[in-house]
Amino acid sequence: MSLDELKVTCEQAINTLGHIVRCPKVMTGGGWPERQLADHIRLFNPDKDTLRKLQTTKSQYNVIIEKFALCLDAVAWQLSPIQHMPGERLHLSSLVTEDKPSALDSHLVKVNALSAATELANACLRVTSVITQ
Repeated sequence: MSLDELKVTCEQAINTLGHIVRCPKVMTGGGWPERQLADHIRLFNPDKDTLRKLQTTKSQYNVIIEKFALCLDAVAWQLSPIQHMPGERLHLSSLVTEDKPSALDSHLVKVNALSAATELANACLRVTSVITQ
């Protein structure tokens, strides 16, 4: 390991410690929350009033939700503590569960990451709305 790599690693550790000091909460990591959220949003079935408020059709909504879920899956894939082959379906249930986590993440970092992902999804919905009008 070079001195520059050691410096970056130390800066990341100090940054992580700062997040934990500001918000002393941790949550299950290793991609588990992202995987659970992706599964949950795939199951959500909006009513006609929700689709009207979003100014989108059911098929457009389904495409956007699936793409957002795939992005969450990609994050979970990268955070997974298990080795995997490219294209292989990620199964975290046996290694990472809420009861026995094999990895922990800073709560504040996770909230900020999901906020950014949600803002991106909202931007995609707005762009789709403008394009279809």
